[in-house]
Amino acid sequence: MLPPPILPSNLDALLRLISSGLVYQVPVRGATTACTADQSHDMQLWVTGTYSARSLRLNKCADCQSVEVRDVSFDANVGGSRLARRPLNRLLGFYSGRRPAGRTYAMSR
Repeated sequence: MLPPPILPSNLDALLRLISSGLVYQVPVRGATTACTADQSHDMQLWVTGTYSARSLRLNKCADCQSVEVRDVSFDANVGGSRLARRPLNRLLGFYSGRRPAGRTYAMSR
């Protein structure tokens, strides 16, 4: 299995490096207080594509515009097993939704 990719420090750099990507519309509600009040986000599919030989899925919060980055590549076959390959769905990190911060990288696993 390939190690998880190292993400750039800001979201704009990551978006420039994603190849063969698709972009989906996420309605912007702009109610950041909804996220901070109960510590939950309304994440919706925003961008899919390839970066550093891995398939990525970026989910954007409709309220505060923060972005979650997930590795959805398929896992490697385990030896000669008959098990089907499965998507990893591994969380790689978050980019903040604040515009003055330039959507900076917030966390890594």
